Amino acid sequence: MTGTFRNAPIGRKMTLIAIAAAAAGLLMAAAALIFMAYRTQLDSSRHDLLTIGELIAGNTTAALTFNDAQTATEVLATLRATPSIVRACLYLTDDETPFATYGVAEQPPCPPRGVELVDGNSRLHQRVPVRLLDEAVGELTLSATLAPLREQLLRQVGITLAILVGSLLITVPLMSRLQRVITDPVLRLGALARRVSETSDYSMRVPDAGRDEIGQLTRDFNAMLEQIERSNAELLDAQQDLASQVEETQAANHDLERTMEQLRETQAQLVQTEKLASLGGLVAGVAHEINTPVGVGVTAASTLRSSAETLRSSYETNNLKRSDLSSFIDLTEESTRIILSNLQRASDLVQSFKQVAVDQSSSERRLFDLRDYVDEVLLSLTPRLKKTPHQMVVDIPPGLMVDSYPGALAQILTNLVGNALLHAFDDGRQGTCTITGKAVGGDVELVFSDDGVGMPPDHARRIFDPFFTTKRGSGGSGLGMHIVYNLMSQMLHGRIRVDSTVGQGTRFTLTFPTQVPAAGESIQ
Repeated sequence: MTGTFRNAPIGRKMTLIAIAAAAAGLLMAAAALIFMAYRTQLDSSRHDLLTIGELIAGNTTAALTFNDAQTATEVLATLRATPSIVRACLYLTDDETPFATYGVAEQPPCPPRGVELVDGNSRLHQRVPVRLLDEAVGELTLSATLAPLREQLLRQVGITLAILVGSLLITVPLMSRLQRVITDPVLRLGALARRVSETSDYSMRVPDAGRDEIGQLTRDFNAMLEQIERSNAELLDAQQDLASQVEETQAANHDLERTMEQLRETQAQLVQTEKLASLGGLVAGVAHEINTPVGVGVTAASTLRSSAETLRSSYETNNLKRSDLSSFIDLTEESTRIILSNLQRASDLVQSFKQVAVDQSSSERRLFDLRDYVDEVLLSLTPRLKKTPHQMVVDIPPGLMVDSYPGALAQILTNLVGNALLHAFDDGRQGTCTITGKAVGGDVELVFSDDGVGMPPDHARRIFDPFFTTKRGSGGSGLGMHIVYNLMSQMLHGRIRVDSTVGQGTRFTLTFPTQVPAAGESIQ
């Protein structure tokens, strides 16, 4: 029932609501009137019964005084004029049995005197004392039926129902006509809304429906259509502009992609150039460094050869002395010692350079001792470090084995040393670079620090950006630290962090696994 009413047309709903409200109001008014009339008539019946009782009691005073039952019966018989009274009982004061009675047929007999009589839905009772000179000589009990009152009540109910039905018969057609004043504008509004929804034509409008709430709703709906129409036009213009911008953006993206590809190629070439330049500098430095012990060895060998020729000439001319032979032996021992020590030094330089150069050029993975390899890298950098007053301190425990890419690590250390020599001590101070390392779980924590000038926070934030340098005209390319970052993250699968304070040096913390994962694996 609720669903049916909810889905009914609004006109039918308004009619049903009006009928229900009118019927409820009429029923409540009729019920109130009937109830008030019933209560009034009931009170009137009680008052009439009391009045009749007092009249009859006054007429029976003499009969009770002289003990005349017949006269008393005749007086009670006058109650026939009042059909509603169905029983009357007259008692003497000291007697419980009735002295005289009156009653219509099929009425119960008079009860003994003193029995409580209670009013019910069908009968009223009234007790009236019989007095003589303010002295009670008896008592009169009257009983009246309420049947006439109920009949009158039923007649009033019937009349009320007839009036209600008649009112509804008049109200229903009237409401059916009057509700159109409200429903027709609403239906027109709904029909136009459906047409707008189906056709998307926001230029349609609803005719003005007056100055009431529905008229205001109509004006608001028209204003909404106008705003939607204006917004739709603006949206179409914006879509056209957006389409043009999308085309321009696509063309710009295409150009940007080509530029980025060229930039990546250029960056890769610059990175390779930087690595080759670093390796070339290493070659030049090692060649210069090897030249010194080789030159010393050649000089010692030349001196030894010259002394040998002199000794041979003395021997052939039989002028050889014991002192000459002893001097030659001493010179031979000193020369061979010098030759061997310098050749060993050259051999160490060549071996270190060979290992570092092979690692940097091949980028192969192998197992190596971290302390020994750092020493080899620093040894290969000796020609460069000898030109500076700075010291290198290494604090790495021996036996810390790493299964990784030593060439990448060599390139990282070379760039860190070069960065420190170029930037950390440019104020002319003599400084110290420290390399410390330790195992932390399955990782290695390698720290490269200096006690140089440090750098401001904005430089520290950008230090790993490509082409960022503060020494553009003094040998800085801006790629050294970018290469360090890429090698750490891509080849060594690690991370690097920089901490620096102006005037208090710089600290690079490198963390990478002791065993780099194979291709396709990830670090746990």
